[in-house]
Amino acid sequence: MTTPHGDETPAHETLERAVALSRALAAAAAGGDSAAVVALDRERRKLLESLAATGNALDPAAHQLMQEVVALNNQSIGAMEHQRRIMQRQLDGVLIGRRAVNAYGVNRRYR
Repeated sequence: MTTPHGDETPAHETLERAVALSRALAAAAAGGDSAAVVALDRERRKLLESLAATGNALDPAAHQLMQEVVALNNQSIGAMEHQRRIMQRQLDGVLIGRRAVNAYGVNRRYR
């Protein structure tokens, strides 16, 4: 696989795959698909760990790809935090509803 800079190395191939996985992960996070996020993150982590295990320094083109992975990762974290807040609001609504039903049930017995 050739990078946009014409480089062809295992590191670049690994990072290009990590960028593709990061894009898919960001889309899954934005859609609230936590199962896909976990699976994609696991696959991406394996790639990045294999790259780190080589101990080789990144050239400027590889460094740019890594920066894209980091930016997409930050975007994904933000999307997942947003989804968590939405879910928390929904759970709060359910809890309020349950309390209301319980209160109504207690008051109903005394009528």
